[in-house]
Amino acid sequence: MIHLYPHLKLIHIAAVLLSGALFFVRGLALHLGGRWPMAAPVRYLSYSIDTVLLVAAIMLAAILHQYPFVHGWLTMKVVLLVVYVV
Repeated sequence: MIHLYPHLKLIHIAAVLLSGALFFVRGLALHLGGRWPMAAPVRYLSYSIDTVLLVAAIMLAAILHQYPFVHGWLTMKVVLLVVYVV
């Protein structure tokens, strides 16, 4: 499975960038009074990107044998993920 690591890492990084960019653009558009950021297709795009991000992260953690509540840095990432979702 280690041969998948570079590809999964690239997917994960791309999903991080897309998720952050979409979050910023949607927030800015809402602040400026736009209604399109709350449209169903845009919300579903956000959900899809975040799902890809989470799946890639889980796969990377499994490949590297890094697990939350065992490794402090990963525990913090999981806690911050929960804060972000809430």
